[in-house]
Amino acid sequence: MGKRSPFEGSDYEQLQAWIKKAHSVYGKVLETITTHLDGICNYFSCRITSGVMAGLLSLR
Repeated sequence: MGKRSPFEGSDYEQLQAWIKKAHSVYGKVLETITTHLDGICNYFSCRITSGVMAGLLSLR
């Protein structure tokens, strides 16, 4: 959680605050969410995923 995200706003900040509070209950899941948080937020702002690229790479 130390690195700064390109996403700003109260929703993002509220989510970060909730993650800190809930870490003791949801530990490993929140670590995964935190690791991929920028990508998750990017999906909701742009609706772009890496699914097509993953599909193409699976054809190798």
